[in-house]
Amino acid sequence: MLCSDLIKDYVESKKLNTEDYLFDLTPSLVNKYLKRLAKRVLGEKESPAGQKYSDLTMYDFRHVSCCYWLPRYKSESALKFRFGWKKSDKIHYYSEMLGMRDTITDEDLLVDITKTEIERQLIKSENENVMLKDRMGIMEGQMKEILGLVKRGELVVQRC
Repeated sequence: MLCSDLIKDYVESKKLNTEDYLFDLTPSLVNKYLKRLAKRVLGEKESPAGQKYSDLTMYDFRHVSCCYWLPRYKSESALKFRFGWKKSDKIHYYSEMLGMRDTITDEDLLVDITKTEIERQLIKSENENVMLKDRMGIMEGQMKEILGLVKRGELVVQRC
């Protein structure tokens, strides 16, 4: 969604076929690079689960990506399409492995109600804003009229 046009342009400019790879890098080469980069950036630290952060692989990015997109997709079929999965068990596998599980509560169900209330308040505020601008415009017009009368001497302002 964010770069599909760029990828299409790239494929067309390189005249790639459906069997061709987008990149000349092998997964093992990319994983080696990621490990070196992670070690340089993160050092030899270990996660709470005991895994070294420098053991980072492309596979880890797939897990993280799944956990990121899982709550954002409205349908399971759309998520499967994004990741190229045919079976729903992959969703469970990639998300459960990182400790994600359904933790929805009654409060979470209020999101739509709250959203509707916020939208209603926004519309009310916008209407009030328009009304206040109109009033301000009328008052500015009246002030100009009064100023004109004062300048012409048709209106005398007495000071107390």
